[in-house]
Amino acid sequence: MRFRFMTAAIILIIVLGVLGGWVFVRQDNLNSNSTIALVNGEPISYQELLQVMNHMRSLTQADQLANKALQTLVSNKIEQMWAKQKGLVDRIDYAHFHQQWKEENLRRKEAVAKKQPIYGPTQYSEGDYYRYVQSNVVIQLKDALGKNEFAQTTNQLKAQYESIKEQKFKKPASIRIQKLVLSSKDSLAQSKMEQARAALLTGEAFEEVAKRYTSQSGIEQFFDANRRKQDSELYATLIEVSENLAIGQISQVFQDADKWIIVKCVERTKDEYEELDNVKSNVQAIYTDEQYSLQLAVKMKSANVEINREAFDQIAKD
Repeated sequence: MRFRFMTAAIILIIVLGVLGGWVFVRQDNLNSNSTIALVNGEPISYQELLQVMNHMRSLTQADQLANKALQTLVSNKIEQMWAKQKGLVDRIDYAHFHQQWKEENLRRKEAVAKKQPIYGPTQYSEGDYYRYVQSNVVIQLKDALGKNEFAQTTNQLKAQYESIKEQKFKKPASIRIQKLVLSSKDSLAQSKMEQARAALLTGEAFEEVAKRYTSQSGIEQFFDANRRKQDSELYATLIEVSENLAIGQISQVFQDADKWIIVKCVERTKDEYEELDNVKSNVQAIYTDEQYSLQLAVKMKSANVEINREAFDQIAKD
């Protein structure tokens, strides 16, 4: 059939109407290799679009599905072309992928029959294998870029580390707190806790305020830095509040599950950070991710996307 292509910006504005159903049936004049769109000259096939739509359908409104699937494929295709330019892959057409999928499942079937170990499923669905391959393309591409174009000098690594160490590489501190706790079943609990906090802010001893406003048996709790993972599973909110307090600082009244709580930090170890020498690869990976996202956005913005309107509209009517 003769294609009528429409050039579009990467933010695809496609008037599709409401899709009539969730199951996409191949039409007589569309086959798996029918070209639905071109991205910088590289084709997106009907089957390629179909499997992405089927994967996204449970999480996407019907009238947005085809558009969102196509946007996803444009991004994927740009990443594939990028990887091809770097010599990481030879072919990026869907027919080649489809053949690889069949061969991989045959290999797995034979391995199972011979009782040989395999990793992952015994058989991949087409969609699962597509996402597996695409994920590996991105991993390889980021690895290659991180060793070349995005590789940082020693001074750049140091600067990057200093800018992110507070959020990424801060070690947990050991913290000792005092806390006031009232059950939220008491309708006046929040009001009482606000009064208790006001008393604490005047300098009244924590122990005295606890006696006056609560009946709790103990007011101190210690969070060991070496047990932070385990403690966080039990006291996530309490630890989050405590970590943001300086020594002597009193928290706002906050609710955690069925309790109203006030916390005072009475002791904490000095803030420490992972040494740069131990996290250089992490620092580089974070920078690579940032630069990758920025460059991908630039490539998508400048991409020439042509949509086969006849074919696309036919899919939208299914």
